[in-house]
Amino acid sequence: MAALEHELQTKNLLPERWWRYVDDVFCIIKRDSLTTVLDTINSARRSIKFTYEMEVEGKLPFLDILILREPGCPSSFSFEIYRKPTNTRRTIPATSNHSFQHRWQHIIVSYTG
Repeated sequence: MAALEHELQTKNLLPERWWRYVDDVFCIIKRDSLTTVLDTINSARRSIKFTYEMEVEGKLPFLDILILREPGCPSSFSFEIYRKPTNTRRTIPATSNHSFQHRWQHIIVSYTG
């Protein structure tokens, strides 16, 4: 991914607002140039194909975060913890074979959001 980003940047094709976590990318693109940018990025490497999600009612889930665009201020955002609709909110039993660190982190994540 870093090589692809560098290639796009040298060709001046990388969107101005582009954030990546491993293979997930959050970027801000004008709606009217979305297909052009997507086609350009997808043509850069045959092995990597990008898809996209658009915001719905000013909201867009990205990883475990729900990004909310502030009404009337398109460059201002707020954030909430995002849980998929299929989340059962089940916990790891204390008697499981998971490491202590894994169980503890699960508790922290489950109860802070």
